[in-house]
Amino acid sequence: MSSLQLSLKSNRATTPSHAFFYTLTLRQPWCAGHRVHLRRRALPILYAPLDHKQYFCLTRPARSRSVLARVVLARLAHISESTKSLTREQSPYLASSSVLLHGRAAVIAVRLAIFIAATAIVVVVALAVIILIQDRIVYKPSSVSKGDPADFGMQDFDDIEYRASDGVRVRGWLIKQTRLDDNPPATVPTVIYFHGRDKNASFRLKKVAGLYKALRCNVLLVSYRGYGNSQARFPTERGMCMDAESAVEFLLDRDDIDRTNLWVFGESLGGAVAIHVADKYGDVFRGLILENTFTSLLDMIDKRTPYFRPLKSISRNRWPSSLKIVNVRLPILFLSGLRDSFIPPTMMRQLYDKAALSRHKELVTFPGGTHNRTWTMLGYFSRIANFVSSVTRLASAPVGQPTGQPTS
Repeated sequence: MSSLQLSLKSNRATTPSHAFFYTLTLRQPWCAGHRVHLRRRALPILYAPLDHKQYFCLTRPARSRSVLARVVLARLAHISESTKSLTREQSPYLASSSVLLHGRAAVIAVRLAIFIAATAIVVVVALAVIILIQDRIVYKPSSVSKGDPADFGMQDFDDIEYRASDGVRVRGWLIKQTRLDDNPPATVPTVIYFHGRDKNASFRLKKVAGLYKALRCNVLLVSYRGYGNSQARFPTERGMCMDAESAVEFLLDRDDIDRTNLWVFGESLGGAVAIHVADKYGDVFRGLILENTFTSLLDMIDKRTPYFRPLKSISRNRWPSSLKIVNVRLPILFLSGLRDSFIPPTMMRQLYDKAALSRHKELVTFPGGTHNRTWTMLGYFSRIANFVSSVTRLASAPVGQPTGQPTS
């Protein structure tokens, strides 16, 4: 075996690891000068140390086109053992070669592993970014002010501040009916108004002024955390729920209002907030008023951003209104703008259908109502006033079967 010479080269002008066919030449008396062509993917290579150099051997038989190839492969098992005793002079190729030969399967496996690892890194980074910014996708707060209640004809109000259960400061106004009226603030309804995801409470003052005059009610209007003048901590579902619950507790501690005549109003995302407190506090309220709100935020992902659908399971903002409203027994008024292009009006119908335990419910539709301008439709405030009056009359009547009347 001392005269053994073993070499491997490509039949292309490239490195052996990039060639498709290899030419294996084995010079021995029994096969001197014969040349065998073997497919590259059939040549898995095993590397092992040889005096700090590298040598190779075929690890299993490979497909070939000739009987001679099979004979050569069979002999290599014995030859590979013999090469361990070869010196640099006896095997110049093995000792001097700086090219490590890789089988096609090994190359594909390495590339596949790199691709999988890179893909996993990209996915993990993308998920981390989405988790960090998801609140900023949902909520659009602003610190810009549109004025105060006096700028919209509501002169009697208190600038209020309370702390949520986690210590965050929430600010807003308690707008009262004027003390010069026949009905003092302590005898009229008080409405807690929860606004939507955009801007802050001051942007709702014009609409609140209409509610204030139509119902002759007090209104508690606050900006959630991160909105308006409230403490600058970015809003989340959990945080906004704490803000809303603390607003209820704030009113229940007041002695200048009728605490038995509380109502809760919610528009858009504020509707989900209102449903949350109605579910939690129940009969603390006389009734619940909802305008253009959704069944759940996860349902909105399906409608508005379907490309985020695979990520719904990691969303921490869910607002499951359709699950909570089934427990609400309060009278409920649903105000739905049929031209709402942001929240599908069908979601309001679904909420109406799910509120099976409500003692009294009404669905009022406005054919020309859009998401943000339904309140400008003719009859909007009068519908609310009629609902409050009818519920007040029913309050002293015996509780019977739930009633409901969809209207337009």
